[in-house]
Amino acid sequence: MSKRLKIDLEYIFSSSKPMLFHFLTAPEGLKAWYCQEVSVEGDVYHFSWEGEKESAVVSGDKYKYVIEYFWKDRTPEEKTTFVIEKSPITGETILRISAFCDDDFLDEETIYWDNAIEELKHATGG
Repeated sequence: MSKRLKIDLEYIFSSSKPMLFHFLTAPEGLKAWYCQEVSVEGDVYHFSWEGEKESAVVSGDKYKYVIEYFWKDRTPEEKTTFVIEKSPITGETILRISAFCDDDFLDEETIYWDNAIEELKHATGG
């Protein structure tokens, strides 16, 4: 039986924190890089990918640039978290992602995020 693992990833962007926040929370932004379809009912987002559907309660703080997706079919600890920060040294925008996956899919999960973030960088202009 697979064990669930937390993975922490970090990506550098040249786009602004507000722009990146928009692409992580707005339906049209999410469809540009994360999912095929998304609909929002209050604080619940309904996602679909190639026929698969999943829902999450979203909590965000646009002033601290933190977004948390609490997936309905997972434990609360298995949330997906996005933290957007600005490097005080380089001025670049840093996106930190915490997510969970089965231990035997760790490599695939990392590749998934790397590819998704490339789409996000393309959509945000870098």
